[in-house]
Amino acid sequence: MIEAQHLSFIRANQKLIRYDILNGLQKVVNRGETNSSSIGRRIVLLASFTGGTRYMFNNCQDAMAICKKFGYPDLFITITCNVNWSEIRDFVSPRGLTISDKPDIVCMYTVEFQKRGLPHAHILLWLDGESKLKTAADIDKKDICHIENSSVVPYIPPLLMRYQAHVNTEYCNKTNAIKYLFKYVNKGPDRAIVKITNVVADLNKETIIDEIKRCYDCRYLSPCQAVWQTFAFDIHHRWLVVQRLTLHLPGAQSTLFKDDDDIHAVFNRCENSNTMFLGWFEANRNYIEAKDLTYGEFPTKFVWMAKEKEWKPRKKGYNIGIITYIPPGSREIYYMRIVLTIQKGCVNYESIRTIDGQMYETFQEACYALGLLTDDKEFIDAIKEASEIASGYQLRRLFVTLLGTNTMSKPDVVWNSTWSVLCDEFLNEIKCSGILNHRLKLKTGVSIMLLRNIDQAKGLCNETRLQVNHLGKNVISAIVITGKNIGDKIFIPRMDLVPSDSGLPFKFQRRQFPISLCFAMTINESQGQSLSRVGLYLPRPIFTHGQLYVAISRVKTKKGLKILILDEDGNITNTTKNIVYKDIFKTLLTKTKL
Repeated sequence: MIEAQHLSFIRANQKLIRYDILNGLQKVVNRGETNSSSIGRRIVLLASFTGGTRYMFNNCQDAMAICKKFGYPDLFITITCNVNWSEIRDFVSPRGLTISDKPDIVCMYTVEFQKRGLPHAHILLWLDGESKLKTAADIDKKDICHIENSSVVPYIPPLLMRYQAHVNTEYCNKTNAIKYLFKYVNKGPDRAIVKITNVVADLNKETIIDEIKRCYDCRYLSPCQAVWQTFAFDIHHRWLVVQRLTLHLPGAQSTLFKDDDDIHAVFNRCENSNTMFLGWFEANRNYIEAKDLTYGEFPTKFVWMAKEKEWKPRKKGYNIGIITYIPPGSREIYYMRIVLTIQKGCVNYESIRTIDGQMYETFQEACYALGLLTDDKEFIDAIKEASEIASGYQLRRLFVTLLGTNTMSKPDVVWNSTWSVLCDEFLNEIKCSGILNHRLKLKTGVSIMLLRNIDQAKGLCNETRLQVNHLGKNVISAIVITGKNIGDKIFIPRMDLVPSDSGLPFKFQRRQFPISLCFAMTINESQGQSLSRVGLYLPRPIFTHGQLYVAISRVKTKKGLKILILDEDGNITNTTKNIVYKDIFKTLLTKTKL
């Protein structure tokens, strides 16, 4: 109930607090707007909300910062609450209660609660130099990680006896497991969501990301967790302190304001105020010792004074700095973050992009100059190599894969170098209404059908049948075989055809012959027609009731019917299955009796 009220308060007050970037406010001021309620984006659920997505993600990033400073942790310990602890039994037994009646007694200092069973704590420990476990002999010497019968998790007998609880202890001896451990410790509550929606309707509807609703969806609070949060006990603890360092592009700092704030006042206030990142520039100009530190190293020697909005030299203590995570898809600010891990003593944005005395136009180019980004020539060669054996569709899937995984440093360079092979057959492979299939195989004597009105006065209309008598390079000669002009010889050139499908995201035209083969049709299309000659091609058995009868009954005489049947191995055979649903006949017989 307490958490629900907290979330309800956040939702009810969303309209009072807004944020935008400084550049956005400048545009609004230039337009002459003064009402702040018409701009900005909603802040839905902040990182300060315990258990929220941002809360868990930031804790994971902080843990990784500690790992970067001190190396990988040595021990991963999980301690589970024991209902038979004497303190618990001494309290509930005299009162005639059970453990489930007093979740506040069962709770221990923990970071994970179970839907069923008791809560437990995950602990990551770093050992000092003398206690480091370097070999298997060290592990045996310290009596760590006993395993019995291969189905029991590792444990330490002295800890189990001392604390009278299940204590699972593991030695972190694999580097690729470290990130998993940090995510496991901070993974948040389990949940699973299945949603059935109308895809077409969703595409036409604006997507609204409701983080409060996401927090509510499939959320489960056990009695232990409810009590723990009611008493406001800490759910997470770490040492040392980690300072999260914010950053932003020029004029793109976030700005907080209320619905009824005057935009001019908000803009002037924010334009003249320092951010943590801009304060770093100022500190580098004012303090000589600051010039030897990167932005991430700055909290070790300096303290950010939030009220004064400035960095001051640290007098005591020690903090670890971590630059705010930026996803690769953010482009320039992502590359700026990479450069900030190298550059020291920067006094403005231009100095961040200056490498060995040369200032580069973008942070991405600065990354290349520092050797922090690999060359994309490998991917250009890969696409060209694949073009020798792959279709245009397969090549484009390869390019999309590279885009989706953020593998390429400069996708535009790769595109400009390979667009000719990526676009080969791109438009030709499109199948939509208004245009014909790109590939058309013909031979002299074959029957064709016009698919455009060429000369209505001469009977050359859509669906006119003809027979090819000559195939040229740029023209096809054919004889009319249907209608009033049978026997006329005509010449068919290529024509510019435009698709009529309005759903395509682009416009194009294709120059091709406006014809198609006319003697082939499906069994369903043949219904209601009577033909003199029928050729029935059955590469596999008919799969629907009555279709074989429909196909055979289209011909007027037995002599006019030819059937080609293939078996499972593709060999010619003279038998096929006739699919009949017997239940249909039972129904007919029942109706007849009635």
